[in-house]
Amino acid sequence: FFNSMPKAQIRPNVITYSAAISACEKAGQWQQALALFVEMPKAQISPNVISHNAAISACEKGGRWQHALAIFEAMPEGSVVSYNAAISAAAKAGQWQCVFVIVDRMTRREISPNVITYTAAINACEEGREWQQALALFQSIFRATISPNVLSYSAAISACEKCGEWQRAISMFEAMPETRIQPNVISYSAAIKACEQGGQWQRALGLFEELRASTSDLDSISFSAAISACDKGGQWQQAVNLLESMPKATLHIDAICYIAVINACERVGQWQRAMVLLHAMVSVVVGNIVARCL
Repeated sequence: FFNSMPKAQIRPNVITYSAAISACEKAGQWQQALALFVEMPKAQISPNVISHNAAISACEKGGRWQHALAIFEAMPEGSVVSYNAAISAAAKAGQWQCVFVIVDRMTRREISPNVITYTAAINACEEGREWQQALALFQSIFRATISPNVLSYSAAISACEKCGEWQRAISMFEAMPETRIQPNVISYSAAIKACEQGGQWQRALGLFEELRASTSDLDSISFSAAISACDKGGQWQQAVNLLESMPKATLHIDAICYIAVINACERVGQWQRAMVLLHAMVSVVVGNIVARCL
């Protein structure tokens, strides 16, 4: 439709270009979105905030953070949506220092960050293993009188967990009900991993059972975290039970889960069980390789 406009003697304008770029962005066609954006000045049409935002988001979703930031830098004036898209692009690339530069610029230009801004920035700190910066940003949400959401909590918990700050992670997880926020699979999985790090296998299993009772939307990450906690706690039977329950939850058992259970069995001399699991793991891995080749 867009390409047929000149043939119909209809001149595209900034609105039609912006709509086309947004459509490409939503369809995951970052290259087409970028091509349309670059085409605008050649057609003597100045991109507006909407077309800039759509192009930045398209590049961000396509993993082209450098393109996204280049478009952002070229903007004469951005909105909170523009800043959030740029922060998300930098965050996904692990460019946490760049994120802080963008947040600082946002503040200097008196554009108020929202919960999306803070969550994206905390995610960047998580990727960069900067838990102290992540906590500082999380506290900034409250100072800005913004209500945190499950995503901002989950990002902060994950940042602490990944940096070995398991007690802080658990403390934040336990504070969620106080703000009337229901933990999701991501926050539960991060809390379970934190318990694993702290050698709290019973607590990890308790959280896993809470999660299993509250939702059917379990994932392999939560199972893997619980299995690893059992492994480190010497609970090989619990680890085996969790592994065997994964197919019932319609989940694919990956090599990480198998290895954790094999390790748990090996630690207590259950070598026969470990060998059976090893053969099962090899069959799964080989099957996956064959499936990819077909």
